[in-house]
Amino acid sequence: MSFSKYAPDPDSRFSVKSFPRFAALLVSFLILPFHAAQADGGPIYLSASVSPTSIVTTYETATLEFTADNVEDCAFDGTVYGGAPTISESIAVGPYNTAGTKSLQISCDGIGEGQSATQTVYLTVTEAPDPIITPQQSATVLEADVDKLTLGYTAEYADYCTYNGDTLETSLSGVILGPFSSDTYSETFSCTAYDGDTTFHTFHWRALHRPTVTASVSPKTVYSNGSDTVTVSWEAHPDTDSCSYDADTPDGTISGTSSPISLGPYTSGEEDTYSATVTCENDLPGEKGEESATVSWDVVAPVPPPKPTVDAALSQSEGTVYLSWTSDNADACYFDEAEYGTSGEIALEPLAEGSNSFTVRCTGAGGSGSDTVSGYGVGVSASVSTDSDHES
Repeated sequence: MSFSKYAPDPDSRFSVKSFPRFAALLVSFLILPFHAAQADGGPIYLSASVSPTSIVTTYETATLEFTADNVEDCAFDGTVYGGAPTISESIAVGPYNTAGTKSLQISCDGIGEGQSATQTVYLTVTEAPDPIITPQQSATVLEADVDKLTLGYTAEYADYCTYNGDTLETSLSGVILGPFSSDTYSETFSCTAYDGDTTFHTFHWRALHRPTVTASVSPKTVYSNGSDTVTVSWEAHPDTDSCSYDADTPDGTISGTSSPISLGPYTSGEEDTYSATVTCENDLPGEKGEESATVSWDVVAPVPPPKPTVDAALSQSEGTVYLSWTSDNADACYFDEAEYGTSGEIALEPLAEGSNSFTVRCTGAGGSGSDTVSGYGVGVSASVSTDSDHES
């Protein structure tokens, strides 16, 4: 097999000597279209966004991001960004001093002659509000001389905060104060925004002692005679806000707040034990803010008062006869229809001849009693008998 038929014709215009020129021509033919395509560049791709889409004046910023393809360069707000054919940038925008809708425009020039593209995104800028203070306070009522207070705060839209002339951060926590004596307290601080607007906040708290109460009843025993009463009263610590009572009565429990209170009277002949509980409170939380005291009294049937007793006697001295007496459980004594004290002595008229009787009667809550004594008169003389007749 011979390849001689594939040998070039020496007379042909395409000879071995002409191949380099042909190759160069071929390469030029293939490359020229590529450069033309590159010069055209194709369509421009441009995408832009801003985040967040809304900020406040004075201090907040947003981020503008864009990506462009088939471009020579892009520009935003006077700054040119290169890196053809693809450019991707992230740009901080703001803060702004005025509110309104801000137009953020990206302009790009394409690779091809005369090609360009723009895209606009919009950012809403609102007026910065006054600082918003969120306080942190562990309690508003503390036990005096015992409890401590923890304070703190966070402040939005604030540049700084101040207290007593000192500059503070816009967030503060874990400030421990106290304990405090019994009183009412307050502390004020302020937070200032970037534009100078200021918000104030005042912490208020109160320190209290636990309430204490002392109750009493008088008398502790009362008669059920239809008229006697008892009085319940109490004294509370000055830090006490209010007191109330629940008291037993024959008709059930009654309640109230005034002191002292009068309870009774009780049905004649009744016998029982009654009580009253006084409860005092203040604003301390839970059991710390409440204290109670209970008093009780006995109602007994009245004991009839004893009847009066009288002891009368006659005596004689230098010819005069005397009537004397003493008594118990008496309020007054009587002789010959005249009223005398519960004991005494009087001189009698000369005794008549024969037997003479003299009666002293005494009265009291328990009734009356009397005693009669006798004496004998003989002429102008008299003899005195020690005999007596007691009447009960």
